Amino acid sequence: MSSTVQLFQQLFGNFKAHTALLDLEGKIIAVNRSWNNFGHENGLVDGYEFEGRNYLTMCEIAVCESRYAIEAMIGLLDVINTGRPTFSMTYPCHSPSQHRWFRLWVESQSPHSPSIIVAHTLLNDYFDLAEVSDFPASRPTEIAYELLNMPSMVRAFPNLGRA
Repeated sequence: MSSTVQLFQQLFGNFKAHTALLDLEGKIIAVNRSWNNFGHENGLVDGYEFEGRNYLTMCEIAVCESRYAIEAMIGLLDVINTGRPTFSMTYPCHSPSQHRWFRLWVESQSPHSPSIIVAHTLLNDYFDLAEVSDFPASRPTEIAYELLNMPSMVRAFPNLGRA
């Protein structure tokens, strides 16, 4: 395991938010436990590996099904290609049994650390959204300690993403 992956797991391994570390091509370098658990809880087969897959390719596939995927892909590409420091949005990801709303947060690491942190936080944990089918995407983010403090926490560790 590389030092980058070790540092990522130390910082984000137990975060409730589904968190991934990407390279600047969109390739997934590492994911935390919540990311893996969410995949398996939603039908991914045992042994599925996120590492090495391209997050942008996954967004391209999802674009056919969701306008939110288009917004997410454009935001992520903006962070990767233009130097925009962050991007965030709210989007639905409903299951047959519940309405779920997430906050996507993307942040570029320092110029010395060419990588991107992507995190998805389940908003239902912070709001009563069980019966809401059209939570507004522009809702202000006064959401959760993790979400509000994650950017400053990541900046506090500028070597994350360095090999």
